[in-house]
Amino acid sequence: ERPDYEPAPAPGGLPWVTKCSNDVSNRHIATLQIPNVGTGGGLLEKDVAYAVNLMITNAKTFNADSNAVWEMYTFRNNDNSRFVHYTALPSFQLEVLWARVAPESPKIGASSLLFVSFRPMRDLGPHGQLVLHAPQSVRLFCRLRPYFVRGNLPGGVSCAGANNYALVQLSGGDFLERGVPYQFALRVTNPAAIGDMMGDWAIRLQTQERELIHETSQVSSYALTKTAISRFAIAPV
Repeated sequence: ERPDYEPAPAPGGLPWVTKCSNDVSNRHIATLQIPNVGTGGGLLEKDVAYAVNLMITNAKTFNADSNAVWEMYTFRNNDNSRFVHYTALPSFQLEVLWARVAPESPKIGASSLLFVSFRPMRDLGPHGQLVLHAPQSVRLFCRLRPYFVRGNLPGGVSCAGANNYALVQLSGGDFLERGVPYQFALRVTNPAAIGDMMGDWAIRLQTQERELIHETSQVSSYALTKTAISRFAIAPV
């Protein structure tokens, strides 16, 4: 996408790579096609830096201890049986959207406020949206004012939620700033059994047109309990 070739192709000549393709079953592998000399292409020369832009989609999860690498192979005349070079490069580090969820009451079946904290690594502009996905057995509600506390979000935000999904909408004059911690709360109803809390939570920041700004699907869930303290009092001695 939007390729910037280096070196630039000669006037009337072909760029050093003419095609990029991949197998549907191996979407993490891309094959770059180099034109043969007979079709107007040329040889790749040693000690020359070649470059081209590719559009990629980053992974949805990130493990800092995985030591992921990118591998590159080259073959003569686009023949996979004629190996020439191999190299392995350390992967770039993904910017993780930090987030945390914590309920007032972790008791099974209980309804209480769920406090959501997050710190975006990219700005979210006017009319931007925050989408919260809970595990399937969790129920979220925030349409009515008593069940949504905006915390330190901008004053013009609104919230709509049903089942395990909630959407927080910024107004036309609001924005979220990268690097700033934010918190809000909405009503949550816990599953009826401890074993029903399966999976992590996900938070997605997107534009009004649903263009991705930042996302994480690695928000750890909270542990459910059979009993919980809902009220307590402190008396002076």
